[in-house]
Amino acid sequence: MTDAFGIPKNPADRGLGDIEHRQQAALQGQSLAMHEAATNLVHKAVAALEGRRPEKAWEYVRTAERLPYDDDGAASPLALAAHMYAFRAVLDVLEAGDSVWLDAAEVLLDPTNTWTSLAAADFRHVLTVVQHDYPTLPADDRKLSALVAGQQVATIREMQQLAGEELCAVVIDLLAIVIGYNRRADAMIAEHGAGDQ
Repeated sequence: MTDAFGIPKNPADRGLGDIEHRQQAALQGQSLAMHEAATNLVHKAVAALEGRRPEKAWEYVRTAERLPYDDDGAASPLALAAHMYAFRAVLDVLEAGDSVWLDAAEVLLDPTNTWTSLAAADFRHVLTVVQHDYPTLPADDRKLSALVAGQQVATIREMQQLAGEELCAVVIDLLAIVIGYNRRADAMIAEHGAGDQ
């Protein structure tokens, strides 16, 4: 069966086993494998940070940084995995209800933190994406505006431009922010639950 131009609609009928289609499928498969590998290493790095083993966390992050650039996804597997880890963390807290997802983000205001500016900026970007893509309360919108006012809000593109130790440092800091965020959120949720009893 062909289309209006006489080109077979079934990729297998196009000759030479449809090399272009197979190459695209191979690229997508490689992209998925690299993403899964980077995600696994990010999770291990988080566990190491939570266990107060920063040198082990750095080892995992450096291994992820050495993964090949994902041409299909046009992304560094490590940068994307770290960004998505932060995004998933905020969504998990958002699903718990109330305004905890944003109240916990005040961890960014801790004056004692030594995070790189890009790590904090990426986390602010995650918050703005959640606000944009999911139903939030008007009070949350006002809180977020105050939280990001005058502060850098970076997109994943800024992190994608980094490599080597510079990227690893930003990722380690972003994971540390997420850990602090989760701890603060868990404490707030537990406090609200105790108050309801």
